Parts: sequence; C-alpha cells; structure tokens
Amino acid sequence: MGVSLGNGPPPVPTGMGGGPEKDCATDRPEAPVARLPKPFTLPRASRQTRRRAPVVQYVRERMEADIRSATTALLRPGSVAIIGASEDPSLPGGKLLHNLISGRYPGPIYPVIEAGPGSREPPKQDLAHRAYHSIAELPEGLDLAVLVQPPNRATAT
Repeated sequence: MGVSLGNGPPPVPTGMGGGPEKDCATDRPEAPVARLPKPFTLPRASRQTRRRAPVVQYVRERMEADIRSATTALLRPGSVAIIGASEDPSLPGGKLLHNLISGRYPGPIYPVIEAGPGSREPPKQDLAHRAYHSIAELPEGLDLAVLVQPPNRATAT
C-alpha cells in the first residue's frame, strides 16, 4: 500500500500484481441466478395426465375384469365339453367323464362321443348326459372344451 504524506489525495493502493487492489467480495461480476419453477406447480403434461386419470383407471379396471373373467372360465368353468369322451372309464376320455360326474361337477357336461368310423348310430347315453356326435352339435356358450383324442379325429361335422 502506498503511504500518504498529507498533501492531496491518498495514493491508489496497489495489489500484489502491481495494479489497484480489488475487494473480491464486491468487485466480482454477478453470478447468474438459477430460476427454479414455482413450488407446487405441475408441468402441463402432468395436468393433462391428472385429467385423464379417471379414464386410465376405468380402462385398467375393465382389463382386470376381462382377465378375471377369462381366468375364471378356465379354472372354474360353468360348462365343460369333453371331445373324445368314452363310455369306457379305462380310456382317457371315459376317465375324465367319470371323474367329472363322480366329483359332482355342478355345471353341464357335454360329452362328444363318436360312434365309430362311418357310423351314424347314436352313442349310448351315460348317466343322463346327452352325448353328441360332433362338435358342431354342441350348444354355444361353452366355457371349456377338453380335447381327449388326436386332433385328426376331432371333426366339425
């Protein structure tokens, strides 16, 4: 720093680099200020999503109801068709038919029993269940159809 002799203004103080001293706290340039969004203000997309929330909730509930309905039809069917049923309980189709009847299945059971190749004689009626010749004769609205024979034997006629 310079020394004052009392005659005139004091000399300009010098910094370490030989130039005038600077006050670092007041002589620095202004730093940019980050502007934060107003608190509790949702962006425009969030407001739109909030308006759509009831629609999204409705669609989600409908999808869950459809999945439950499909799962229920598979795991707790209201009616069962046994394609390839047999009156002989030693065969797979007969065993399934026998198990459903002896297990007191509560819904309708529709056995599809082919009489034989080329034969159109009606199959025997087993335990008061009407037996059908083909898949085409089955009523609409079945919940579950179980195929218990090779696919080449299941005909739609």
